[in-house]
Amino acid sequence: MSRKIVITGATGFVGKKLCLELFKRGYELKILCRDPVSARKSIGLPADFIRWDVARPLDANHFEDAAGVIHLAGESVAGGRWTKDRKEKILLSRTETTAALCKAMQACQRPPRVLVGAGAIGIYGDAGDTLLTETSTSGTGFLADVCRFWESAYEGFKGRCVVLRTGVVLGYGGALDKMLLPFRLGAGGPLASGNQWMSWIHIDDLVKMYIYCLENDQCSGAINAVAPTPVRNTEFTKQLGRAVGMPAFFPVPKPALKIIFGEMSSILLDSQRVSADKIRSLGFSFSHVTLPEAFGQLLSPAGHKGCHVFEAYQWVPRSQTEVFSFFSKAENLEVLTPPWLNFKITKKSDAK
Repeated sequence: MSRKIVITGATGFVGKKLCLELFKRGYELKILCRDPVSARKSIGLPADFIRWDVARPLDANHFEDAAGVIHLAGESVAGGRWTKDRKEKILLSRTETTAALCKAMQACQRPPRVLVGAGAIGIYGDAGDTLLTETSTSGTGFLADVCRFWESAYEGFKGRCVVLRTGVVLGYGGALDKMLLPFRLGAGGPLASGNQWMSWIHIDDLVKMYIYCLENDQCSGAINAVAPTPVRNTEFTKQLGRAVGMPAFFPVPKPALKIIFGEMSSILLDSQRVSADKIRSLGFSFSHVTLPEAFGQLLSPAGHKGCHVFEAYQWVPRSQTEVFSFFSKAENLEVLTPPWLNFKITKKSDAK
């Protein structure tokens, strides 16, 4: 059976981590991207990097015999104020790329069996205290409209299709990075009334969910990609403050958010209490169920409040024997260490 996975949006916040996990599982990666040279440097894994010019039709050959496709590409909704041009970019970057993928796969002789694509809980709009499931009606507003058109574009794929309606993703590089500075300065606090519901998910669980949906035939249709414990904004900010070891009692009034962000403030103000029952009923198990646990793992490693654990990986195109031989020699620590540290091994107790 083919182990080839075609991925779009691989250089993004979720995409990089997902590529690494797929690679660890033995999948062959084919990455569609705007700039293959930049993507290769950014991702740092052995993969087939293909230039994708969205203005031109996609070659169906890219998808022949692929085990599946993971579609993450799309303009960031929080990258700037929602001007008329920006709103058009946000919409078209989702609908047109999704339609192009589906059209190319439809032309395949041996098309992929499954497409797992990104969606968003923004489809529900501002829903107050209502518990939202995948069968809930879509809401109103710009984001809800974008999500609705986006999901319609997936209908062009004739195989098994999963759309993960994603909540606030907690991890380094996403929304959490934007929140941290005011909290670390002791200026964090609830947004507006703080009563709006926030549905969140740890990035490790989101990556695990993409792979779970890719590999399990029982997963199909829209699935809420959120942790099973949504919280109100007041609780979210309180727990974030605790994780960084700072108080969080400076509320930001709704009018101020409207002035600063304009229409984009709906991302912060809309209330979405989203259920994770469907994915759990399909056998998926969350690693981070509660918010204190998620923040603790991200921001309080070993009890050190407000800290990060920095991780890096590097693929070495050599056999395990060669790699082990190099790293098992103590003198090679000198080779690996930056010269300005002036690291030297002066003696060893014995050869081992």
